Amino acid sequence: MALYLGPKYFFDQLNIRLQGNPLAKMRSRQNIVRLKRSFSIDWEKVEGTENLYTNDVVFNPDQNSKSSIEFSGGSIFHLGPKSMVSITQEKEVDLLSGFAFVDVNNKGGLTVNSGVDKIILKGKDAKIKLVSSKNGIDFKLITGNAKLSINGKVKELVKNKPFNQRMLHKKRKKTKKVSLLSPINNKSFKLKEDEIRNVRLKWKTNITPCDLNVSNNQDFSESENYTEIYTNYQNINASMQGKYYWKVKCGKKKVVRTSKTAIFSIVKPIKKETIVLEKPEIENSYSVRLRR
Repeated sequence: MALYLGPKYFFDQLNIRLQGNPLAKMRSRQNIVRLKRSFSIDWEKVEGTENLYTNDVVFNPDQNSKSSIEFSGGSIFHLGPKSMVSITQEKEVDLLSGFAFVDVNNKGGLTVNSGVDKIILKGKDAKIKLVSSKNGIDFKLITGNAKLSINGKVKELVKNKPFNQRMLHKKRKKTKKVSLLSPINNKSFKLKEDEIRNVRLKWKTNITPCDLNVSNNQDFSESENYTEIYTNYQNINASMQGKYYWKVKCGKKKVVRTSKTAIFSIVKPIKKETIVLEKPEIENSYSVRLRR
């Protein structure tokens, strides 16, 4: 009796052939192991040493499932129970969940894609444990010698000492400082004679609270103080002609930062005076009057 496999089987096999040379192959399995091809939405059961291609996913669904994947160069990826891995590129995997052990030799390495970094594993007869965590991938050297390379930074693994990829990403310390933004330094405001200007003094900082000092004297010997400001600005009224010096101090206790001093000016129009010669009341004499 002939066995009819149907068109889906032949199209699937055709798709496999069209993907070119395999990137890896199944080396061994224990109990049920599932495989999802990149072109399929269905999971198939691994039966033997199937070839693996780009974006194929191997899944060990229960606590008794294990599988091993062999890559060119000799690296072997041992996927643990209840774990899942995707073959992304040649000698590159993405550990989607769970854990695995990797055998790396000096003939070829393996790249682990964590979603944030591509981590290159190289070693000499090394066995490395990989665990997928919320902080990326945790690595632990079991035997041999091995190094990680992340964005050009190299880290030599120490036996039985866990290492997470984020340890190579040193967080930049936020600079705690106060920068004056507006009005820009030496800005002038032209006002009418009796006009009062509402000036918004604005600064930038990541620490609070702030104290603002405004003075017409460069040494702040006499100043107007605004304290306990939790915003990044303060409005002031400026009516007197001349220069205004201002600075901001932010923080409290051990963390206190003071800005540089900035200047703005209030300029009012100069009163114009004219000389008027009035008609003389006495012959050969003149009267002079100033008109403003």
